[in-house]
Amino acid sequence: MSAKPLMPSLDLGVVGNSVLSALVDAWGRIVWCCFPRLDGDPVFCSLLDGERREEAGFLDTEIEALAASDQRYVANTAILVTTLTDAAGQSVRIVDFAPRFWQFGRIFRPPLVMRRIEPVVGACRIRIRIRPRFDYGATAPLVVSGSNHLRYHAASAAIRVTTDAPV
Repeated sequence: MSAKPLMPSLDLGVVGNSVLSALVDAWGRIVWCCFPRLDGDPVFCSLLDGERREEAGFLDTEIEALAASDQRYVANTAILVTTLTDAAGQSVRIVDFAPRFWQFGRIFRPPLVMRRIEPVVGACRIRIRIRPRFDYGATAPLVVSGSNHLRYHAASAAIRVTTDAPV
């Protein structure tokens, strides 16, 4: 796949755990995710943006001089791996999944999407952008920064993003 096109694509990967799911485009951008359930308010809702290009409603990992991307699932799982490569041949791997596991004799499915970003070749410069919205994209949240997290508040809901990257 080549550089990011001007128009969004509906060629999307799906990660989920039966409680929560997210749609991820070929460049590792989460463009749709309802919270806290499948029928909830889409906090990542850039699919509704169309051609307005408001730059809201997504979670993105960008690399400088993006040249190509490759996306596939880990065999027999719902773990989606997106590899972004820059013009110099350096690359970074983005692994997205929604955990589901046995705990206390039952399957536990937390309303959580996990993203792991790891270098593959070289040392790409990356930029992580998160722009959630509430009320189907109508409301921009208030952002509160903590030592290792960001909290996004609106009248109807709140979400927390925890990271080991610089806030």
